Amino acid sequence: MSTRILLIASGLFMLALGLSASFFPQEALFYTGMQPTHLGILLVQTAGALYAGFGVVNWAARGNLLGWDYNRPLALGNFLHFTMMTVALVKALVAGSLNPTVAAFGVPYLLFAAWFGRALVSHSAPAPRRRQTWGGAGA
Repeated sequence: MSTRILLIASGLFMLALGLSASFFPQEALFYTGMQPTHLGILLVQTAGALYAGFGVVNWAARGNLLGWDYNRPLALGNFLHFTMMTVALVKALVAGSLNPTVAAFGVPYLLFAAWFGRALVSHSAPAPRRRQTWGGAGA
């Protein structure tokens, strides 16, 4: 599947999470069953800013190739992020300390981790260039 679709989907996903966490930190804490404290709100807003920034980076890179030789740091950062969050969500779910509705976020994380992992080890080839012809009297 196209890495363009991957970067668009992950960018929109992270941007939506980031903006939600930045503008509605108290609601996010309440939804997860935590008491909104000043430090908790600050941490959720900080995570939201990171998510929004990472989402914008993915969105901006959507036109570039992604794979073994192309944008490897971007693919590696995304793979690491989505894999570590998948592991953290699974651990919290197994320990019983996570709301099952919140654990549903593990599904897109797992899918994005697998997709970025595949993009990371695949050898992307640039699209063939069309031969440019010059119009004019001699053409």
